[in-house]
Amino acid sequence: MTWHCVKHIRALETKRRISDRSVTRLHHIALVVLLAAFAPAPLHAQSNTDSLRQVWEDPSRVDSVRYSACFDLIMGLIYSYPDSARIYALDLEKFTSQRKMDSSQGSAINLIASSYWVQGEYAKALAGFDTAVAFCRRIGDQAGVAAALSNSGNVFYYQGRYAEALAFQEQALVVLRAHRLTAQEPGILNNIAALYRSQGKNSEAAEYFVQAMRLFDSLGRWDERTVAEENLAGIYKDQKDYDKAEAIYTRALQRATERKDVYRMASLWQNMAALSMARGDTAMAERLYYRALPVIEKQGAKKELTMAYNNLGLILRSRGSLDSAAVLANKALSISEAIDDDMGKALALYSLGDVALMRGDATAAIAFGERSLALSMATGDKEQKLMDHELLHQAYARIGRTKEAYQHATDLLTLRDSANTDAEQRTLLRLEYRYDYDKQALADSLSFAAATAIQHEEVQKQKLMRNGFMGGFALVAVFAGVFFFQRNRIKKEKDRSEELLLNILPEEVAEELKNTGGAAAKHFENATILFTDFKGFTQASEKLSPQELVEELNTCFMAFDHIITARGIEKIKTIGDAYMCAGGLPDPMTSSPADVVHAALEMQTFMVARKKERDAQGLPAFEMRVGIHTGPVVAGIVGVKKFQYDIWGDTVNTASRMESSGEVGQVNISEATYALVKGEPGLSFTPRGKVQAKGKGEMEMYFVGRAEP
Repeated sequence: MTWHCVKHIRALETKRRISDRSVTRLHHIALVVLLAAFAPAPLHAQSNTDSLRQVWEDPSRVDSVRYSACFDLIMGLIYSYPDSARIYALDLEKFTSQRKMDSSQGSAINLIASSYWVQGEYAKALAGFDTAVAFCRRIGDQAGVAAALSNSGNVFYYQGRYAEALAFQEQALVVLRAHRLTAQEPGILNNIAALYRSQGKNSEAAEYFVQAMRLFDSLGRWDERTVAEENLAGIYKDQKDYDKAEAIYTRALQRATERKDVYRMASLWQNMAALSMARGDTAMAERLYYRALPVIEKQGAKKELTMAYNNLGLILRSRGSLDSAAVLANKALSISEAIDDDMGKALALYSLGDVALMRGDATAAIAFGERSLALSMATGDKEQKLMDHELLHQAYARIGRTKEAYQHATDLLTLRDSANTDAEQRTLLRLEYRYDYDKQALADSLSFAAATAIQHEEVQKQKLMRNGFMGGFALVAVFAGVFFFQRNRIKKEKDRSEELLLNILPEEVAEELKNTGGAAAKHFENATILFTDFKGFTQASEKLSPQELVEELNTCFMAFDHIITARGIEKIKTIGDAYMCAGGLPDPMTSSPADVVHAALEMQTFMVARKKERDAQGLPAFEMRVGIHTGPVVAGIVGVKKFQYDIWGDTVNTASRMESSGEVGQVNISEATYALVKGEPGLSFTPRGKVQAKGKGEMEMYFVGRAEP
């Protein structure tokens, strides 16, 4: 998918590309996240974790009770602290081995492998799941065999290796059906459907999604049935039935919100962002993605993080923030290469190619596009192939290589025509009608009601049998996509407080505050401070209502937030219409003076584009001055109420003078900052000589801009 700036291509072409191509990839990405989003939520509540640890470490307890406590403890740590989870899983495997708890030992082996999976160490995860398959086969635990096979399939899925993923999921399904293990079957059906969906085979995907829904219904597992229904919503979106897709997501988000299931909420925010993109509402999509990103980063799942970076990069490209988009694409590529994720690598390479094309470098775009196409051909990812062919068609045409451009255009049209959307829509409607009919028949059946009661009773019994039959297949509920919901055990108020704290303070400062009750002020020798100020703010405030004024400020400041976040810069505060941020703190390694300068240039680019947009609408708009200075500061928090992270020192005052001594539309930097960035590629500098700065006397200043290519 690509999002082109009007500066580089015709507005009509941009509109067509947004509507025709981009949306499908965004939802496909969100669906990948969805597959892993229904694990039990991690136990962040310290008291709950401590109590489980105490039970596990108490030798006077019954073995089955100790096993259950350790299992739950691992579940609470697996996403947030996978290394710790692995240590406990290794202890649990040793414990179950010594006590001949065979099925439970198989579950522990699965857990060890899964801790590697969460961290993106796929080779180790696959080796662990292979061990689990062999072990469970030896002891005759067929449910454990199916769980480990499905887990392996999901690892391959995360790498974009769809053929291998499908083979493992189908093997798991064969085992389940051969041994009549019906309870696990709908989750595997859902995974198979998702694989078909990833390859653009929506008719097959719809068939399997509906099979999964019907089985969940027959088992009386209503909440789990909604998982398949939500995946099916992606096909509704493809058929442009946006209202139906939105209704499904809204119901699911309401349930997740009521349970404070933040990981599920993040997954749904991404799906709803994709839907917003389909409707052309990029602003809403951006807000939803940025709402999900902190949860994904906290979760620590590398695959989901690459998807989030790629998605946000696409939106940044849509408004011309090419540098930030490239930073995010490179982050996604680095992680994808580390975890050997072909699908993630392809999308990141495509994104870098799209950025290169928008900058006018067709040769670089071709190099990135060809690498991406090679990967998408290997994985069979239809949507990625569509994107790659279109990128290469445009890039080759740009440099006059008409033969190659024509070939990619032909491949693109052939690939598009291969999707029989009318047939898919008929299949979907037929399946929907049949599913609704079957559901009504089940609801009217007294025998179904009795069977449901028995099912619920059996489920309760199974929960008490973790060291028996369920030991082998419990992991499927967590990692294989069977999605057996366990009750959310997050301590709600503590999580909410932590999230609010992290939104106010840098993570390092927040941790120190929680651990010690305070946060010591720290000295930073080379912090780079950026100030902005809007020209015309007073005049605009006279022409806008208070609500409109605040909304416009929020639009600008939200864009600035996104720009600095991509470059690891810390936001300090806003004061009226002024915005202040700093690079090189609280971790000096996260950003450099050059990062701050590049961010300032992107801010000015955004403001220029925003003014053109507002002028065309006949609305008042802001223009901006930006000033930057580098030097020593002290940073920390003061007081005991309404904590705020702030910085002090003459460097702050000097940066403010750089802003007030600058000019509208320019980025004005001090001599100290110039000395640190003058060798930075892509920047040009205009010496201003000595300029009078209020309270500082005459100071050397420089305007900085983009170097001509």
